[in-house]
Amino acid sequence: MKPYLPLLFSLLCVLSPATTSCSALYDFEEIHPTGNPQTYLDEILEDWEELLVDNPELLRTRLSNLSTSFPNHVPTMYANGRLAFLTGRQDEAQRWFDAVLTRDAKNASAAAMRARIALQEGNSQYAEQLLKNSIRLVPDSSVLHESLAAVYFSSYEFAKARAEIDLAENLGAPTWRTAFHRGLILEMQDNEMAAAMWYEAALRQRPDFPEATQRLAGMLAID
Repeated sequence: MKPYLPLLFSLLCVLSPATTSCSALYDFEEIHPTGNPQTYLDEILEDWEELLVDNPELLRTRLSNLSTSFPNHVPTMYANGRLAFLTGRQDEAQRWFDAVLTRDAKNASAAAMRARIALQEGNSQYAEQLLKNSIRLVPDSSVLHESLAAVYFSSYEFAKARAEIDLAENLGAPTWRTAFHRGLILEMQDNEMAAAMWYEAALRQRPDFPEATQRLAGMLAID
C-alpha cells in the first residue's frame, strides 16, 4: 500500500503541550484583563492531551474564554486553531490560523498548519506559495521546509521533496522523522528495499514509532 500525504504532515509537532495528569478545572472567573495571558494558557496546556481525549469540549470552552479575555494573544489564537483542526472543524481552524498570520507573519507553526489545510482541500498552489513566502521570512524553520516537502510530495516532485527534507534536517528536524519521510518518497517510487532501510533507520532512533513499524509491516505483508 503506497503511503499517503497526511503521513508527511502528521508527524510535524507544531504544538507539543506538556503532558500531565489533569489538574483542577480552571476557574474562568479568575481571568483578569490585567493578568498574563501566557500564564493562563500554560495552565490550559498542562491538561491538553488528557482533555483532548476525555473532554475536548471543555478544552474548547477554556480556550474560547481565554481568547475572549485576550483577543490579541497570538499563542492562544494558535491553540484555538490547533484544537479546531484536531477535532475536525477545518473552517474554524483556517480562520484561526489566518488570524495568527495576520498578526504575526513569521509564525511558522501557523503557516505550516494553514498550508496543511490548503493541501487537504486540494489547493496545493496556495500551500506552496504560502510556505515559500513564510520561508523567506523565517528561512531557518525546519517545520516550514518539511511542510514544503509534503507539498512537493503531493505533486510527485520527489527531487524537490528530498531537497526540502535535507534542508529541514540541516536546520534541526529530528533525524528519525526525516528518515521516515525519505522512506515514504522511496516507497512512492516503488523502491521498497531502499524505503525499508530508511524506515529501519527511523526505528533505530525511535523504536516506539508506530508509523514506521506499520509501513514496514505493510511492505512485508505484500511480499
